[in-house]
Amino acid sequence: MIYLVCHSGYLNFGDELIAKTWINFLTNKFPLEEIWVDTCNPGVSAVAFKDYKNIKFTDTLWTASRNSINKGIDYILDLGFQNDGGVSFANGLELIKSARCVHMIGGGYMNSEFYFNYAIIAILAKLKKEAGFELFGTGLGLEPIDQSYERIIGEFFKVFSWIDVRDEKSYQRLIHWGLKSKASFSCDDVFLSPIPQSDEDRPGKLIISAQPGSNPFLVVSFLLKLIEHCPQAQNGIEFLTLDAISDHIIIDKVVSISRRTDIVVRDFNDLWKNGFQISSNDFVFSTRFHAHLVASMMGARGLCASVSVPYYDVKHLSLIEMGSGFDIIGMHDFTFSYDWNKKTETFHDHAQTACKTKLDIVDKVYGFMIESSINDNTIDNSTNLSV
Repeated sequence: MIYLVCHSGYLNFGDELIAKTWINFLTNKFPLEEIWVDTCNPGVSAVAFKDYKNIKFTDTLWTASRNSINKGIDYILDLGFQNDGGVSFANGLELIKSARCVHMIGGGYMNSEFYFNYAIIAILAKLKKEAGFELFGTGLGLEPIDQSYERIIGEFFKVFSWIDVRDEKSYQRLIHWGLKSKASFSCDDVFLSPIPQSDEDRPGKLIISAQPGSNPFLVVSFLLKLIEHCPQAQNGIEFLTLDAISDHIIIDKVVSISRRTDIVVRDFNDLWKNGFQISSNDFVFSTRFHAHLVASMMGARGLCASVSVPYYDVKHLSLIEMGSGFDIIGMHDFTFSYDWNKKTETFHDHAQTACKTKLDIVDKVYGFMIESSINDNTIDNSTNLSV
């Protein structure tokens, strides 16, 4: 049994896309293997992934996280959530101990911004020592880490079999903890998915993915000016709703104030079923990490901005340093004197290389299962995990 841990269940497109990437990948490679997915809202996830076989959903580890909200770090260190979890929580822990491997899939949920999620690695470290399952993480973003938590968190990660991260700062943190021999710096887990097909048969539009952050008035003001100055906006404007609640705080204001009648709003369900429909001719502005990533995979260029420092700075800069072709700006001081038709390489030009890097990590962490599955005839022995 494979036990996945992910920040799915809130219908945030990026988190759901990471979950979908791994569920697609693992059900294809290990079609007879039972897979449990520990998500924030298992009922929501079960509906989103209703078409998959051999997938079951639970929230044991996220119960530990929720029970740690507004509690001090000592509560997590003492595993106080275990005492407060009751019989159902104890049963969930026994299920985890029966796994062949526990895999924390990617995302930016394991850092000091959400310190209560440290309960997840605290209990996994304990269960790993008791049960001996393989424990690894891929595509994680560990920054920022508060200095008061640093040593403690490093101790938890020392019991992991492997930790793969998606940004340089997180990797340097692992090295600082003495974990270089079991650490890698690759890229976001979404690079494991097929490259989306771009729509090249239309003029470029302005594509926007924006959330309110701590200053929604700044975001709305910036977007109204962007619509006015960006030449691609003359061909149409499209809002991508990656989060149905927070994104509409921005979208509804901009649509109302701008009075543009050609604004198309693509909601979460549309994006989930039909994917991004982006052309390399489009100009994209994004405050969201995965809109930035997927747009670049499809050959588009544009701007990104952080609505939370340093959390989103680390995320966007990691993509820019990989070669997304985007520029990061401050919405408060951007002059709009910009080369809107600038040509530069994007992830579309080298996504295959990023995918190969991620596949090398996957071969490493799932190698023990490939060998046993071939012996048990539960995987096609003419292939390997990297095909």
